[in-house]
Amino acid sequence: MIRNTASVVAALAAFFCSMAGAQTMEKKWDQKCLDASNKTFISCVANSGGREPARSKCDADKVNAQKLCKRK
Repeated sequence: MIRNTASVVAALAAFFCSMAGAQTMEKKWDQKCLDASNKTFISCVANSGGREPARSKCDADKVNAQKLCKRK
């Protein structure tokens, strides 16, 4: 349980750090899309149970989702 909590805390920290830099990225990235991908990532990590293969899949899914958030 402690490992899972640490993962969730780390994911939340990453989420809030990304929110802090959102002002500079607005023109290049769709912020609503980034927020949605971060929420999905946090849920994925919380449901992974601290297992590394599941966590790696969450990371890969987040990267792929955020690539789609770049404005044309």
